[in-house]
Amino acid sequence: MGPALLEQTEGLDLDLVKQGLENLELAGEHTPKVHVGKTLDESIRIVDIDPLSIDLPLAITQLTAQIAKRSIEVPKEARVVVEQLTRWAGNPKRSTVGEVMDGVSALLLAEGLGSTAADGLKQTAGPVEWTDGRFTVTVAMVFRPVLVELVARWMLAEAQKSVFCRLGSDISFDRVHMSVAYAAGHLLSTAPQIRSLIMAYFRMHVP
Repeated sequence: MGPALLEQTEGLDLDLVKQGLENLELAGEHTPKVHVGKTLDESIRIVDIDPLSIDLPLAITQLTAQIAKRSIEVPKEARVVVEQLTRWAGNPKRSTVGEVMDGVSALLLAEGLGSTAADGLKQTAGPVEWTDGRFTVTVAMVFRPVLVELVARWMLAEAQKSVFCRLGSDISFDRVHMSVAYAAGHLLSTAPQIRSLIMAYFRMHVP
């Protein structure tokens, strides 16, 4: 879907986002549990993650390994968050698991901010330039067991302070909306379990 969800010339129209999502069916989801593993010396294999739980330190280690292995460029908006998560993985604390989940949730939106689509409200001339989505898809792949919960965090009342601000203190809601649409465009085809949340997000935020 990706670019098809958004206006690609002469700015972006949020109404198009709504229209592009209206055909999605509502689906029920199960929110997985999260735990902090005791060690990090396990084999870094995504298939080893229990579908109803996730070892956060291991998953973060997997993410950095996949980024390096696939030579994926980390969006500038996400670099500080990735560094923070990596430090936490080296010394995990249960008391901060919520903050870690907020950070990972923010990573799913970072790449959208890096494309000129997120600057569409500036009414810049010329076609929109899209990033390739590899970072977004990789984050979703590694954290797939808790992907529903990560997306659900975008709709929390405190999301501006807990999630969105991780990508920059001056991130506007309009840019966040663009990034949510961008992430949806790359993820819905392989993660249909998040479609009801995406629908709900735009119903809440786009008049």
